[in-house]
Amino acid sequence: IDIEGKFVALSGKHTFLMGLDYLNTYYDYYFANGAALYPIDIFNPIHGTVPSFAYFDSQIGSGFKFHSSTLARQKGLYVQAYVTWFHRLHVLVGVRYDVADQTIGTSSSFENGGGVYDASKDLAIASRLRSPTAIDTGWSPRAGVVYDVLPQVSFYGSYSRSFGQNNGFTADRQPLGPQRGLQWE
Repeated sequence: IDIEGKFVALSGKHTFLMGLDYLNTYYDYYFANGAALYPIDIFNPIHGTVPSFAYFDSQIGSGFKFHSSTLARQKGLYVQAYVTWFHRLHVLVGVRYDVADQTIGTSSSFENGGGVYDASKDLAIASRLRSPTAIDTGWSPRAGVVYDVLPQVSFYGSYSRSFGQNNGFTADRQPLGPQRGLQWE
C-alpha cells in the first residue's frame, strides 16, 4: 500500500511517499537420496549407465530423507521525501522499519536413532509448530543529494542501509540471521 503526495512549499517541489508492505512465505522442502551410489563423471558423462530404478530409489529416500517446513513473514513501514529546489538541487531522505519472523521445523531419517523411513513432511510440520519463532527487526535509512551544475554534469552523494530476511537455517537447524547491507558513494 502506497500513499503519495505532491506539493510546493518553502520554494521547493516536494514528493512525499509513505507505505506498508507484507510478505508471507510458506514452503516445505524435501531431499532424499538412494541407498546405492552411481558414479558419474560430470566432465565426461556416459549417459545410460545409471539404472532407471535409481531415480525411484532416490524419490523414496531409502538412503536418506530430509524434510523442512518454513514459515517466514516480513512487515515493513516506510516514509520518504524527495525535494527539488531551484531546478538544480535534488534531495531524498527516507527510512524503513521491518519486522521479520521465521519458524522452521525439520525431520530427517536417522535423527534421534530413527530409521530410513522415520522422516516425513507431517513430522517436519509438527516440528515447526513446536519450534520457537525467530524475530528480527531493522531500520533502513537512506539519503541522497544531486546538484545539477550543467544539464550534462551533476554532483551527487548517497547513503543507504538495507535489511532483508534470510529464509534458511544453519547446520544445527537454527534460523539464519537477517541480511544487512550498507551502501554509500
